[in-house]
Amino acid sequence: MLTWTRWIFVTWQSTLVAAAPMMFAKWASEFKAHSNQLPLFNQERSNSVGGDPNIRYYHSHWKLDAGREEALLIEATPPPCSTWNFQLNNYWMESLDYRYNTVHCNKATARYGTDGSIRIVVSHQPPPAATDGTCLRSNMC
Repeated sequence: MLTWTRWIFVTWQSTLVAAAPMMFAKWASEFKAHSNQLPLFNQERSNSVGGDPNIRYYHSHWKLDAGREEALLIEATPPPCSTWNFQLNNYWMESLDYRYNTVHCNKATARYGTDGSIRIVVSHQPPPAATDGTCLRSNMC
């Protein structure tokens, strides 16, 4: 027998299961407007869906032509903070396969320039001289 409390819980779960993919699909479509760029995500929007108000997110879409050996170079100077990370995601904002590919870097794994900056190379193959950046081989970040 379905109690009132159980019905509310099941209804909430059903709504979450239906709404989350729609939200991610909408975001993915919007991210294509600034493909191969990495703008700051709207903090109010992030907070409204449960984002941590103390975390800043940068979301975007990227597209590279493997046949042309294209790469996306991201140069940044991380702010003073206890932790940061960069992660490549798929259309549904799931991490790509980190078991076989380097799809993320963070404060501990990045190689820093003398000025504290980092260079992240997103490409289908490692660049020939990937000595001053973190190479991430493989749509959203």
